Amino acid sequence: MTLPAASRRLLRNSPRYVEYYKPGSRLEQEFRAMLAIMGTSRLYARSLEKVISSRTGQTRVRWEMLFAVAFSEGPTTASAIAKMLGIQWPALVRILDALEEDGLVQRRGNPDDGRSRLIELTDKGQETIEAVRATVDPARTQLLSLLTDDELFTLVELMERLQLRLREGKE
Repeated sequence: MTLPAASRRLLRNSPRYVEYYKPGSRLEQEFRAMLAIMGTSRLYARSLEKVISSRTGQTRVRWEMLFAVAFSEGPTTASAIAKMLGIQWPALVRILDALEEDGLVQRRGNPDDGRSRLIELTDKGQETIEAVRATVDPARTQLLSLLTDDELFTLVELMERLQLRLREGKE
């Protein structure tokens, strides 16, 4: 079995690695899988953040929140956004305040619940989403083009299974 470059670097840079993970063992495969998942996620997020920020002025957390609002069925609440993104209340409110101040979202009273407010995108918020998509979609397509359709389907299926397991552990 040939080891991927990242694993070879880890083994080469850390001779004691084998004291912890026997090469070829299930435990080593699990360790390498998680390193690959986390490393890929970080690299992808970092590369997108730089490009999106330079083109739109939006940080990752801001555009993620804009997409959460856009993907909601109509106006949504801060609680629904917090649940969707897994973000804590103080950070959520700070970001929503900034997005509202910049004219990207608007908040109004909730006729069904006087304690909450409904959040929706403004026209400027929708334009920002389109600018982010114009950057993200081609970058994602370029990265994932090295996978066949079957490989991409399998990747999505496997990642969703892991996410489900992690969510089950929280509840």
